[in-house]
Amino acid sequence: MAAAESLRQVYGPTTILVNNAMWNRYGPLEEQTEEVIGRMIDVGFKGVIWGYQAIMPQMREAGRGSIINIASPSAVLAMKHGIMYSAIKAAVAAATRSGAAEFGSLNVRVNAIAPGPTQTDGANLVVDEAAWERRRQRVPLGRLGQPEDIANAAVFLASDEASFISGDMIFVDGAITYAFS
Repeated sequence: MAAAESLRQVYGPTTILVNNAMWNRYGPLEEQTEEVIGRMIDVGFKGVIWGYQAIMPQMREAGRGSIINIASPSAVLAMKHGIMYSAIKAAVAAATRSGAAEFGSLNVRVNAIAPGPTQTDGANLVVDEAAWERRRQRVPLGRLGQPEDIANAAVFLASDEASFISGDMIFVDGAITYAFS
């Protein structure tokens, strides 16, 4: 909360928040340690809640706001070796809907973006070319997502053009969710 207050001192009340933190370790559930599970929950879910708590006083002060949570298609699809990741992203989706209901009377919109396979610098550290190609082949649009695809959706959701959109999760995934659901 100290960081949010420092930003307010410099820039005034914050009216846009993007909750985009996740730490993950895929693997069979029985191999996940309490430490790994705890860290995933702390970063991936509690981080969203703490973000709400830190920023809502400023959005209340400003009389408006837009919160954008980064979820995942895994919030609604099953994923082998990803029980914890899927559960956390489903919790983020639920916190999005509930946040929209709770903060709507304050003129604060809460939405989520569910990115599909997106080639980021971080993902490139753990995904090789062959794995990217397998992912690309599953995407109906025939290409991998790029960071700009997610950023463009976030800019839209934060803008006045999305002023009546709240509680939604936008799938920015090249239709992979619908092709495999």
